[in-house]
Amino acid sequence: MKSKMLNNFKTPPTYKINGEARRLKKKELASLKAYVKMFYFYNDIDKVYGGGIDEAEGEIRIAKAIKEIEVMENELAIKF
Repeated sequence: MKSKMLNNFKTPPTYKINGEARRLKKKELASLKAYVKMFYFYNDIDKVYGGGIDEAEGEIRIAKAIKEIEVMENELAIKF
């Protein structure tokens, strides 16, 4: 029978935001990055079928999303 090593001590968190909150933030960040990456692709498809938004509105939305991405990356990078 193999002996199991018990790890009864908790290591201190490395980042200020950790655990479940960090995972949720990272999922939201990945979602925003995917939105920015695929925005023009889906907007072009919408334009073909009669929808979509104009270029000025698209630039505003992309700039807003990029700003949110930068803020979230800075929050996730804060260490203790």
